[in-house]
Amino acid sequence: MVILVTIPDYEPQKGFEFDWKDGFEIKVEDSPRYIELKANKEGLISLAQQFLLLEQDSFPDGYHLHYDSSNCLEDGSKELVVCKTGN
Repeated sequence: MVILVTIPDYEPQKGFEFDWKDGFEIKVEDSPRYIELKANKEGLISLAQQFLLLEQDSFPDGYHLHYDSSNCLEDGSKELVVCKTGN
């Protein structure tokens, strides 16, 4: 399978622009031993595109994305923060 994605150049004046595929579903749960991220196909593609956008050199180290139930995660999800670190 091949999935082609377009990753726009980061423009600091615009900030990070989230792109969600129609019908995406993402939930983050924790257990005593691990954190589980559950997502359907549209959710996984959306996250993959966002992570590829974040990897651009123009994003400074420490830039981070917040995911929570008020903006994209299913109700009852734990908040997820993804942070870019240096090489």
